[in-house]
Amino acid sequence: MLRKFDTLPLVKPRTLAALALTLVAIGLSSAAVFSTFLEVSRRGEDSAAVARFFMLRHGLGMLGLVAGGAVALARGPRVTAVLGALVAAAGYLATAAGAPLLAGVGAAAFGVGMLRPCPYVIGAEELGWDDPRPAAPAPHRFAAVAAFAAAVGVAMNVGSELGSRLAVSIVNHGGGFALVYRSAGALLALSTALLAAVAVLGRAARGATAGAPAAGPYREAAQAPAAGAPSSGRALRGLAVLFALHVAYSIGSAFGLPLPPPSLLVDVPDLGMGDVETLMTLGEVAVVGGSVVVFVILLVAALKRSTQPPLRLAGAGLVLFAAGAGLLAAGSSWAVLFAVGSVVVGAGGAAVSSVPIAYAAVGVRGRAATLVVAAWSCAGYLVSTLSSALGAVVGVRPLLIVTAVLGLGAGGGLLRYAKALHRQFDPALGP
Repeated sequence: MLRKFDTLPLVKPRTLAALALTLVAIGLSSAAVFSTFLEVSRRGEDSAAVARFFMLRHGLGMLGLVAGGAVALARGPRVTAVLGALVAAAGYLATAAGAPLLAGVGAAAFGVGMLRPCPYVIGAEELGWDDPRPAAPAPHRFAAVAAFAAAVGVAMNVGSELGSRLAVSIVNHGGGFALVYRSAGALLALSTALLAAVAVLGRAARGATAGAPAAGPYREAAQAPAAGAPSSGRALRGLAVLFALHVAYSIGSAFGLPLPPPSLLVDVPDLGMGDVETLMTLGEVAVVGGSVVVFVILLVAALKRSTQPPLRLAGAGLVLFAAGAGLLAAGSSWAVLFAVGSVVVGAGGAAVSSVPIAYAAVGVRGRAATLVVAAWSCAGYLVSTLSSALGAVVGVRPLLIVTAVLGLGAGGGLLRYAKALHRQFDPALGP
């Protein structure tokens, strides 16, 4: 039986409001970004020009990640999120007003990069480090933050799908790309306003709860923590090990995983355009559905004050993700096997994308956490970029096989040594 479900209303309304506003803001920012992907593909540039454009855009986004982490050291994640969304909105509105495409969209990519690590740290501050006690958060707090990370994933996926549909609808009805960029700017302006409200709520909470005891169903520990303040150095070493185990996911993401790789779809025999769209939709549903399932599992673990580290769920997800990558590599000659692989890799990817980044956000307390999450994201992007370049030489299928082999080994290792790795973040965890 679940304990104390009747205490759910004790969760601070301010916390719920801040997290809900953050999720809506992230969904709007994703809608804005994906609504602008249509123009380059319809401008008639050759594939090399398109690749250069997106490479530059991607690079500016990575610079924004680093800048966001640095700004957060001085101003915190909430103010940084507001600044990032504001810069992105200005970039899109400038493009709509006639600014050069790369300048305007590049500024927007930089701003979105600044924004990207902030929601996870906001969630960590609200759910993991929400009281002044120095002890490391218990496993159920990590589960609560990971549940929020899964919700962020759902918001981003839903927002990106709605943004893509919005752009297609505007262009098909003769609105033109200037209207697409104005719409993207308006969405990010609204996102900026919501994030500003989150910042105001955070400032009010710091003034109202200074020195107050912790309260709430997954904030109160069953007993007083026995451990002292956790070591940031130890947590960073734990994150390094976790990232090494996470490399398989980063390699797979270079080719579109956890969605089906478009480059492999063309090799599946007897597939028409409608079948390709069905397979892509199936993958998208698996990703969102998997994220919802992961969210529910982690939320229940938080409410039950589970002593099991969420890394076990990440290990199970990585095994599924690897198995799905193997099925996709083998299924290019059989549409049914490819479809099964699409579902399995999407379901597994939800846990792999949610739990490790929660550890990155909770592992270091204070404003440095945003820089840690930004570094985690940059490292993953670098692995993906290198894998993509290698895939252009050797092909996608061999690297999917590498993803499957590495992922099965890393996932099995996480399942076996989850508690040992979690102790790098929470030394008080029992055997």
